[in-house]
Amino acid sequence: MGIDKLLSFLKLLGAHTLTYDLRVDRPEAVLVMVYVPGHRYEVEFFGDGHVEVERFTSPGDIKGEEALEEILSFGEPST
Repeated sequence: MGIDKLLSFLKLLGAHTLTYDLRVDRPEAVLVMVYVPGHRYEVEFFGDGHVEVERFTSPGDIKGEEALEEILSFGEPST
């Protein structure tokens, strides 16, 4: 049931020439990350057929190389 929704959505993304990636963050769902100007959508398709969508909006500020340290500060160095 859920796979049909996922495959239909992927076909629509292709037909609209939208950029996306597939990921699995949890075993019960497939995550489709869709990229459009100023936004990123996380669309999760679950085996039981339900769908969850979360939108992330860019504030539009462009940063330079100094932002690389900010990004790395969210992780922990591996040893």
